[in-house]
Amino acid sequence: MKQQNGFIIPLVLMLLSVIIVLATSIYQKGSLFVPFMQVVKEREHAKMLALSGVQVAMSQLASPAKFAAGTQKTSQASDTKKEADQKDSPQKQESAEQQAQNLLSQLLPTINQWQEYPIKKDIDGIEGTIKIALSCEEGKIDLNRIYDFARKKFVGEGQPRGDWKKILEFVCQRIQKQMKISDNLFESFEKFFKQRHSKINDATELLPLNGFKPFARSLFYDPSSQKSKEQLYLLDIFTAYGSAKLQPWLLSRSVQDIFEFKSGTKSEKQKKQEMIQSLIKKLKPITNVSQEWNAIFQPLYGIEFKRLHKGLEAFFDGSFDPKIFSVVSYGVVGKVTQRIYAILERVRHVTKDKTWYDVKVRKFYWI
Repeated sequence: MKQQNGFIIPLVLMLLSVIIVLATSIYQKGSLFVPFMQVVKEREHAKMLALSGVQVAMSQLASPAKFAAGTQKTSQASDTKKEADQKDSPQKQESAEQQAQNLLSQLLPTINQWQEYPIKKDIDGIEGTIKIALSCEEGKIDLNRIYDFARKKFVGEGQPRGDWKKILEFVCQRIQKQMKISDNLFESFEKFFKQRHSKINDATELLPLNGFKPFARSLFYDPSSQKSKEQLYLLDIFTAYGSAKLQPWLLSRSVQDIFEFKSGTKSEKQKKQEMIQSLIKKLKPITNVSQEWNAIFQPLYGIEFKRLHKGLEAFFDGSFDPKIFSVVSYGVVGKVTQRIYAILERVRHVTKDKTWYDVKVRKFYWI
């Protein structure tokens, strides 16, 4: 008889090898899929929270809490009676001064600082945190208000007061020093404006200029940054949505650092909370910044009027009617953080017996 070569055992071994390879591949894909889907889920939840943070900021700007000018120590019974009386009585039109006080009392304790809102799974369906920080665009330098594009000159150039060229030379020197930039920033800055024929759409247009490239790593203000005062943020210094003058009540943190105002330590923040009520009472329709700096703004910024950069007071707005704000909003779920930066506009509506506000999104960045 002719002897047959065995093929069953090799065939079985080959089939087992294929099965092992397939099983290993399926296991690896399965073991990666579960954590990957968890990250995707957290990312979407974090995105929802970041978007919700923008809505929280819009709500604060549209309907600020009423400023209580009187004493704060009232009983619960009297508070309840007061609320009931307010519901029964017709709403009175608030004066412009009262509306300004309401807005300032909403903003002053938290401007340029984190506001954190923990989100609980048993209540909201998601476990995470919303973090927002509001800033005022009118507390930053508006690139479109400092230069006359028709005359090719800085606004106020050559005048004894309100010369934007002089103040910007100082600002650029401070930025160079604090961020250790070797290039001449003002030279690049001035050249950029002289070659331009139209208004600026966004402060990020400064990035290609010599000396401004380090700002590519620090575009958006980060309240949680533990870095030293050398850290400045481009969109926290300059804006395309501000006003002709700086709003002294609501200066951005980077502008404060440039002019050597105190940023506020933990103890200073506690003191700030204690003085807010008295400062808000001093808010007037028109404030003479030069005369009232020491009474109002020295407690706020920790710097006397005589120590201000020479002529700086000419660039402060004596009125208080801020309209454009920015918000940094973080949505945090697990180890995932989604970040948004939005420009918000506060719009006033006036009817016969009521003044009310809504808030619109002017610009929106994922960061």
